[in-house]
Amino acid sequence: STPQQELAALATADLRRQAVVNPADYARMTGAREGALPAVDTLGGTIRLTEYRPNYLKYEYTSAAPATAVFSEIFYDKGWTAWVDGVETPYFRADYLLRALELPAGDHTVEWRFRAPHWGAVEGVTGLCSAAILLLIAGLAAAEWYKRKKR
Repeated sequence: STPQQELAALATADLRRQAVVNPADYARMTGAREGALPAVDTLGGTIRLTEYRPNYLKYEYTSAAPATAVFSEIFYDKGWTAWVDGVETPYFRADYLLRALELPAGDHTVEWRFRAPHWGAVEGVTGLCSAAILLLIAGLAAAEWYKRKKR
């Protein structure tokens, strides 16, 4: 479907009970076959946010059947990872701009973690610069010590 079709579907959907999902996006993000759609829990599972930090969200949920949760967080596929009981799990876009995740039946923990893309490179550059500054300070201190010793 096109973005226009998704937006039009949002106008008629009961968003408390339905999610609008582009099947092509769902297949691309989860590895499902083209045309497949996520599971729906009609038995009324529960989910609650138990911990919130800007780069970490933790939820506890219970569902008698496999379900799909739509989170009130903007979908951004660069940096966010979803984990269900410590296992990385693919997520997808729903309702045009929100994150959604398929959940197995039972009692489980969902975690969302954010790590900026290329963060490892940023940390490496920061570490090298810090080491260079420390070496410069040590060199200046050694030069000053040498000057004083020479006098």
